[in-house]
Amino acid sequence: MKTVCRVRRAARAVWAPVAVAVVVLACGGASAQATADPAAPALALERAFTDVYQRVEPAIVTVFAETGDLEDFWKKIAQGMERMPQGLGSGFVIDKRGYVITNEHVVREGEKFSVLMSDGKKYRGRLVGQDQLLDIALVKIVVPDEEKGTTFATVKLGDSDAVRAGMWTIAIGNPIGFIFDDSEPVISVGTVSGVNRTFVRTLEDRRKGLRTYGGLIQTDAVINPGNSGGPLLNIKGEVIGVNTLLWSPIGYNIGLGFAVPINTVRRKLKALGQGYGVKKPMEYGTIDANLKTLNEFYADVLHLKGKRGVYVKQVFEDGAAAAAGIQDKDVILKVNGQRVVNAAQLVTLIAHLPIGKAAAFEIWRVVEDTPKTMIINVTLNGKTIKEIEAGALRPPK
Repeated sequence: MKTVCRVRRAARAVWAPVAVAVVVLACGGASAQATADPAAPALALERAFTDVYQRVEPAIVTVFAETGDLEDFWKKIAQGMERMPQGLGSGFVIDKRGYVITNEHVVREGEKFSVLMSDGKKYRGRLVGQDQLLDIALVKIVVPDEEKGTTFATVKLGDSDAVRAGMWTIAIGNPIGFIFDDSEPVISVGTVSGVNRTFVRTLEDRRKGLRTYGGLIQTDAVINPGNSGGPLLNIKGEVIGVNTLLWSPIGYNIGLGFAVPINTVRRKLKALGQGYGVKKPMEYGTIDANLKTLNEFYADVLHLKGKRGVYVKQVFEDGAAAAAGIQDKDVILKVNGQRVVNAAQLVTLIAHLPIGKAAAFEIWRVVEDTPKTMIINVTLNGKTIKEIEAGALRPPK
C-alpha cells in the first residue's frame, strides 16, 4: 500500500507543473489572440496577390499586329498621335527562348508583328502558328544579332482540370493598350465563376474568322479589350487559362469574362510550334455525325428525363463514329470523363482532342426498351478549317 501511495504522489509531482504550464500557455495564447492584428488574414492574402504580380510581370507582354509599316507606327506612338494597330492584345512568355502565347484574333489581320516587354523594351515578332477555332496563337520574339543568347522570363503553366468554382483568379494584361501610355501590365482579381462554360460564339464574318468558344473558364476578374491573350492565373501564380473574351450587352465589363483552359492550349502547343495554321492548315477532331442537344422529347423516349447530353441524330458512313460503333439515336453523356452539356460544347470539345488517338465516349443506348450505358473508344478524324466552314463540324441549328 505504501508503494502505491508513493507512486501516486510521484505522479502528482510530475503532472502538477505540466498542468500549470498548460494553463500558462493557454492564458498566453488567449492574450496573443487578443492582441493579434485583425487585418492579418487580409494582409496575408494581399501579399499573395502582390507576390504573384511581381513574379509574373516580367513575362507579360503586349502584342501588336500591323498591316502597315511598324517603324511608322512606333514613330506615331512616340509623337503622341492617336493611332491603334489593327490588332492589339496581351500575351505571356512560355519558353525562355521567347515563345509567346496570345489570341488568334489579336494577330489575325497582321502582316508584321511586334512584342513590347513590361519594361518598355520592344522586339519584332514572328507568327509561328495559330489555331483559328481555339483562338490561340504562338508568336516568337525575334532577338537582334547583337542580343543573341538573350533569354526571357517565363510563366508556369498550371492544371486547368483542377480548377473549381470559387477559386481565386488573377488576370494580368494590358487593357486598352496605350491609352495610359504605360507598358507595365495591370492586375485584376476575382474568382472562378464557373468551369466548362458553354458560351459559344460562331463568327460568320469571314474577315473575323470562324471560331467556336466552349468549355471555357468563366471569371468575374475584370477583363477588357487589350486583355485578350493575357494569362488567367490561380493564387499560386500558375496559368490556368488564356483570357479570350468578355460578354457584355452594354459594351464594358460586367463581370462575365471567359478564358480558354490552359490544358486545352497545352495540347495544341506542338502543332502550333510546327507551324500549323500558318505554313499548313490546322486540323480539328471530328466524329462525322449529325449531333443535336438532347431535348425533353428525346429524353423521355430514351429514359433520360432530367439528364443532359447530346443526341446522335445521324452517323455518317465511313466516319469515325461509324467505325467505332456509335449508332443513330445514341446519346453521348461524357467524353474522356468530361460531362457533355450540349451539341455546341461537344463539337468544341471534340475539335481540340488529339487526332488519330482514341477518346472514350460514354454512351446511353436503349436496346429492346432497356437503357444501357457503355464506353466506346472513338479514334478521331481530322478536318481542316475549310471543311469546318463547309459545315463538317457545325452542330445542327
